[in-house]
Amino acid sequence: MEKEKGYLKKALPNLSFLFITGVLSSIFIFSTQVFLARQLNVSGYGLFVSALATITLLAPLSVFGISHVWLKLYGVEGIQANRWLKVSQKLLLITLAITILIIIFWSYLGPHSSDFRIILLGLLPLVISHLLIELVNTRFQLEGRYGALGLWQNLTHLLRFLFVLVGFTLFFSPFEVKQVVVGYSLISIFVSIFGYLLLLPMLKGAINLDILGSETSELTGKYSDTLSISKVFSQSLPFGLAGIFYLIYLQSDLIFLKYLVDETATGIYAAAFAVMLAIYFIPGVIYQKYLLPKIHGWASHDTNMLLKIFQAGNGLMLLLGLFIFVFVFTLSPHLIPLIFGEAYEEASSVLLILSICIPIRFLATSVESPLFTKDLMKWKTQSMGFAALLNIILNFILIPQFSFYGAALATLVSELVLVILYLVIVHGKLFGSKTWSNWNSGLKMSFWQGI
Repeated sequence: MEKEKGYLKKALPNLSFLFITGVLSSIFIFSTQVFLARQLNVSGYGLFVSALATITLLAPLSVFGISHVWLKLYGVEGIQANRWLKVSQKLLLITLAITILIIIFWSYLGPHSSDFRIILLGLLPLVISHLLIELVNTRFQLEGRYGALGLWQNLTHLLRFLFVLVGFTLFFSPFEVKQVVVGYSLISIFVSIFGYLLLLPMLKGAINLDILGSETSELTGKYSDTLSISKVFSQSLPFGLAGIFYLIYLQSDLIFLKYLVDETATGIYAAAFAVMLAIYFIPGVIYQKYLLPKIHGWASHDTNMLLKIFQAGNGLMLLLGLFIFVFVFTLSPHLIPLIFGEAYEEASSVLLILSICIPIRFLATSVESPLFTKDLMKWKTQSMGFAALLNIILNFILIPQFSFYGAALATLVSELVLVILYLVIVHGKLFGSKTWSNWNSGLKMSFWQGI
């Protein structure tokens, strides 16, 4: 009991710091997008964000779930999971090269203008920085260095914010899309170099784990099977596919709008989406940055704690999501024109539709958390694949008729279907009827005293 209370005492300041830095990240992301939207015209903003969305959609191919594999393996094997690092690096070089080649081929073969091709090629350094950001995140998560994690996850967003605020205000006013591309690329190069230096100690085996069961696993000596690139790939495949599927139903709308309507429609939707992206950072910080490595440990060593966190998290996330939804839904008609400008007034109606996704996404973040563990990832991946396919179909049907409103509806339906699938899987494969009980436990003092 004393150990559990000690865990709570340690968890609260870590969560608080991550939450604060997560809020700061949201502010930097949102403010950067607002600045770009107001300085560029709607069409120019749409051109840039559609290219950025394309890079964002393909960049996870470079990591292809290996960061999640590391979290899972260290949660199961403890320090002995160091044996996976060398072969993982070989796979990372392959996936990085493939990702860059795909973007280059698409930039020349895709049905778009030469300007769009130049932007895509100019943003290639973002792929490398994405890979290193994810891997360094994993190192800090495994070591329980949440202060460093919070600062690291803010670095890119802070630098971009300072770049558009200071650089363009003082030197490039008015500025053009190509200048934004140069700035983003230079920032990515700097972050990549810094990230590699931070990751290097871990790659050499110097890591101090802060997850349940790590000490025990170090003493067993039972992990001696031969490793290969194919074995790492088989481990990373469901995580990699899940990440891509997630981005398809989250951000592909921006790309479809560009090709099926025009860049102006993309810019309108991007303004509303910028608000959603900032909000989605909140559950991501709590689960992806803090709880996920611990969830892997609980899944292997303490399933009772896993159930408690799952049940309490569902209620708390749903409640928090509903609160933010009411706030956004009420104020969006007034705030969007005020913040982004009158040219983006139609984005207010788009945001009204997208805001319904907020409590759904917050709940889904909690519900999906145990699906990262054990052999459940294949079911999670299949659910996300179905949601991604549904989103693509709905985009093709709705966007030509309803433009950005159709894109918002496609996202809403996809989010709702996904959380339902998650709940069905958790009920059938993991917790049974307990899936639906004690969602209010996080509101009780006895819950917090018990952990």
